[in-house]
Amino acid sequence: MKKEKRKEAFSFLYEKFGFRPDNTEYYKEAFTHRSLHLSDEHKGVVNNERLEFLGDAVLNTVFAEYLYRKFPEKKEGEMSMLRARLAKRETLNHIAVEMGLDKLLRVPQKHMVQKDDIYGNALEAFCGAVFLDKGFDFCSHFVQSEMLKHVDLNKLLVVDTDYKSQLLARISRKKLKMEFVLVYQKKIEGNKDFFCTKILVEGDEIAIGTGYSKKESQQDAAKMALKKIK
Repeated sequence: MKKEKRKEAFSFLYEKFGFRPDNTEYYKEAFTHRSLHLSDEHKGVVNNERLEFLGDAVLNTVFAEYLYRKFPEKKEGEMSMLRARLAKRETLNHIAVEMGLDKLLRVPQKHMVQKDDIYGNALEAFCGAVFLDKGFDFCSHFVQSEMLKHVDLNKLLVVDTDYKSQLLARISRKKLKMEFVLVYQKKIEGNKDFFCTKILVEGDEIAIGTGYSKKESQQDAAKMALKKIK
């Protein structure tokens, strides 16, 4: 396909976001799901996983700078929490759909049943493509002007005490294997039940928690684990 036709095929970038790509191959790759099993004689397998990796790093840097400038009064821990909420899969999925990127993703219909994360993954890949095509400054401005307008920061500022869900999201993002293991359950003074739970990540114990219910012990362990899994 000629360069002119490739640019015409990606006119949506100009229509939606006001810029034209210099290298449309990055964007074709960004919206190609691995399930298509496409390949190229020069690059081998073609899908958006490598761009997703790059975009993840770019987004975290942009989010960090954005939060640093927007909230000069907040401490490091608070900004880390906010960045994690901005970067979590649920938030990225929402942004991708609001931007209309879900309609651009090339993925077989049979894989749409597993669509929970593919839009957020595609968004990361898209940001990786913008970074390679236009550079960091352009990408940073694009993220802050076109992506973050779809995020309600006031909701993100609300303290979230569901540590287990936060941990599950973080572990899923890193594609690690995790399990909650009940260490013991016993009766204590007043005939109350007392639970102890440990968390294993890739088979290694990373945290242990206790509580008066299984759920409470899991939340306590997850809170400890979040301090170690960044």
